[in-house]
Amino acid sequence: SAIPQMLSGNKASDGKNLILKDSNKNNLIAQHPEIARFIYKQMGSEEFLNDGSRWCIYIQDNELSEAMRFPPIKEILDKVSDFRKNSTEKSTVKMADCPHKYYYDSHQFVNKIIVPATSSIRRRYIPIGILDKDIIVSNAAFVVNASDLWLFGILMSYMHMCWVMAVGGRMKNDYR
Repeated sequence: SAIPQMLSGNKASDGKNLILKDSNKNNLIAQHPEIARFIYKQMGSEEFLNDGSRWCIYIQDNELSEAMRFPPIKEILDKVSDFRKNSTEKSTVKMADCPHKYYYDSHQFVNKIIVPATSSIRRRYIPIGILDKDIIVSNAAFVVNASDLWLFGILMSYMHMCWVMAVGGRMKNDYR
């Protein structure tokens, strides 16, 4: 069908080097304000459900040479590379040569629908939201790289919840 796919969010496999807390983000930008263009809000289930704040470094291939001009970015990417080189997973080791890339990258610069990976069975509906094009969804949530209101309506419908209750996965008793 022509319905957009629901994908897993971005997985970094980076030793948590590309992921930033507020203080890390603020320190980087204070040192080099130009770095702000490589820092994006990141949202997983936790941040979406609890209005949390987390950030990530996201560098596209055509921006890499410019990003590497900044010592803090180069240092972070070196740490990502070292982490990946020391992995026991062969596919992660292969990614050591491109530390700016996410191990799994589903991000598109379009408005998107976020669906938490796990949701309490006590909720009548799974909380689902529409996000801005510049928010990176982590692998702790699912993403539909489209923000069509008709699709959002279907996902928020009782019909969809009946499907989830009948065939959806479970983590303990919660929907997965």
